[in-house]
Amino acid sequence: MILENIDRKPTKAERVAEAELEASLLRVRMYRHEVDLNTRKVFRETFPDDWCSLEDKYPDRPKRTRITARFDEDVVKFFKRSGAGYQAKMNEVLRMYMFARVAKYVEANGERDRHGDLF
Repeated sequence: MILENIDRKPTKAERVAEAELEASLLRVRMYRHEVDLNTRKVFRETFPDDWCSLEDKYPDRPKRTRITARFDEDVVKFFKRSGAGYQAKMNEVLRMYMFARVAKYVEANGERDRHGDLF
């Protein structure tokens, strides 16, 4: 309780306001919990089961091409924090995006004709 730290007895208005504040905070916590559960559900329904084991996979690719690329700093830091093999993980994320585009799970700008149909 917030009002416990005052030197006098709280007024009725203060007690009501504190109760409303606590109820509001509880609603916010419940909403955040619900959003978290919904996010997990959408994640499970949207992404393949292998997505969670992505970090464990370092597939051998017969041919690699060296390129120079620039990525946003926060993206590189995220992958580097995951440890060794971060470039392979980035490659696997790009590969999954590529497959999602080819399978038409993900659509890009300009992939529809003038009637709104996918190419």
